[in-house]
Amino acid sequence: MRLRTLEIFPRTGLSEAAQRGDFVEATEEQVAAEIRTIVAETDGETTIMSDSASNLLSVNGRLPDDRKAMLSRIDDYLSLAPRGKLAFSLSSRLQSFIGQYGGVTPDIMSALSPYLTDGRIDTERFPEGEMERAIRLIRSKLMP
Repeated sequence: MRLRTLEIFPRTGLSEAAQRGDFVEATEEQVAAEIRTIVAETDGETTIMSDSASNLLSVNGRLPDDRKAMLSRIDDYLSLAPRGKLAFSLSSRLQSFIGQYGGVTPDIMSALSPYLTDGRIDTERFPEGEMERAIRLIRSKLMP
């Protein structure tokens, strides 16, 4: 079973439906909870792979053997405070982008640079709305 994160690309029917309010994208927390349900309730021997660069969580393993470790990773994320979840998402997506492309694009650097301190992103100074926009920008550029 391969897990894939939905990405809504501009100028598509789904993008238009979302803009009209006919489609509402699940939050990252809702997606993590859905994945938790899949991991917790799948019976039988199954391999789960979360190998898409756009996925928030890397949840890979073989059920039933790796179930406990997989649930622990998901629960660690779900237990974070809302701001912690945003910081996790930003870090996860940025690491995926750098891994996929070897660096960041000028527009991503522009979004992050006001919040860099000693070369690290200071998520405490990063306004939530700006962090959400940076996450969306990075996600929009990741290959699925």
